Amino acid sequence: NAVMSLYEVSNIVPGKSLLARDLIRGGEPIFVSEESATGSLVQWDRVAVRIVPVMGKNIFSGGLLLFTPQATETLFDGLRSCPWTWCRSRCSLAGLSCLVVRLPELAG
Repeated sequence: NAVMSLYEVSNIVPGKSLLARDLIRGGEPIFVSEESATGSLVQWDRVAVRIVPVMGKNIFSGGLLLFTPQATETLFDGLRSCPWTWCRSRCSLAGLSCLVVRLPELAG
């Protein structure tokens, strides 16, 4: 049931872990056990990735896509300007229905 979202990373411990704050759905940062990506990520990087629980730990599932600040703003601009029902149907078709959960908040 894990979904891809856009996260801002912080508290990076190279080779071990990081905190990931969901910029789309909100909530508290998630502790993620991660060896590989923590070697190249830096504080406040933004990444599109799926986080899944495995054996009591949260880990990145599959690859991640690094977002520049400009790409992040472009994504949020698109979400803000997207009519709710249109976004919901398009994202659902793509398996991304979670991305519009906070759409009314982003629009404000």
